[in-house]
Amino acid sequence: MDYIRIYDRNATDFEGNGKAVLEKASDVHVTREINGDYALNFKYPVRDAKMKHIQMESICRYEGQLFR
Repeated sequence: MDYIRIYDRNATDFEGNGKAVLEKASDVHVTREINGDYALNFKYPVRDAKMKHIQMESICRYEGQLFR
């Protein structure tokens, strides 16, 4: 199973685990529309300590792809 990894918005190296690995993410799915959006969607427990790393403009890596 691949986990979502969160990186700083200015990150350029995505080989490590970044700021956090979101093991508790659920309902994870990628949506792709022809000539349109390519988005990562997931749910995460609000009270989890790693929630602080999920911020606007942060970069997420999932299944080898980067999302902002």
